[in-house]
Amino acid sequence: MIKTCRWYLVMFFLVPGFLRAQEPVPDSLTRLQHNFLRHFYDSTLQISNEDILNGDEYELYYPVTGSNPMLPHKCYPNGSVTIEGKTHTPVVIQYDTYLDQLIYFDSRHRIGPMVVPVMLNKYMVDAFEIGMPDNRMKFRNLTFPDSVSNAESGFYETVYEGKTRYLIRYKSILAVTEGEYSFKIHAHRYIEKNHNLFKIRGKKSLIKALSDRKADLRKYIRQKKLHVRTAGKNDMRRLLIFYDHAEDQ
Repeated sequence: MIKTCRWYLVMFFLVPGFLRAQEPVPDSLTRLQHNFLRHFYDSTLQISNEDILNGDEYELYYPVTGSNPMLPHKCYPNGSVTIEGKTHTPVVIQYDTYLDQLIYFDSRHRIGPMVVPVMLNKYMVDAFEIGMPDNRMKFRNLTFPDSVSNAESGFYETVYEGKTRYLIRYKSILAVTEGEYSFKIHAHRYIEKNHNLFKIRGKKSLIKALSDRKADLRKYIRQKKLHVRTAGKNDMRRLLIFYDHAEDQ
């Protein structure tokens, strides 16, 4: 199970044991505690009315303590996933940036008290949304023609879609030091233009990707005092809106 969701599962195992250690405790009280925790966990994992299980069980490959490769880092019961054109919401999902896989939690899919997460079949997933309503991340499962160099198929956050697109590809790097697992998530930024994908590292690569309006862009960057290398999503979104509509001005 993913770290944040595991707290509830730990309670399933620890509370009854704790109760048994405090003699005397009636069996009925233990059963009530089990039922309460099960109901509380099920209510946390809100699910859609339809079964979207279509993958393999997700095996945890890192310790529950320390960093993890998941987005978001906490489980929220308000995500959505679009599978073969049909959107399911609300669902509890997390994106594994190390495996580039979408993980789904359904309280009906369990072994005893444990909810078993499922790694959804990637080829069936069109898109998904994760995070809180005020900080939503929208992803698409993208493939690119062979003619597009250095373009990997997989899940990309779609920050902006217009005449151009601003995409972010998340990748985790795993380091193991003295048995300790540590994940660092890197965000690789891209601009898609005219069916070509340009990796954005800083001002130079941005101007190269949008070279047909380089004078306008240089002026915009100077006026906004924009540092492209460290620019946030909203800054890049506004820049591309400016670029897409520059010819209309």
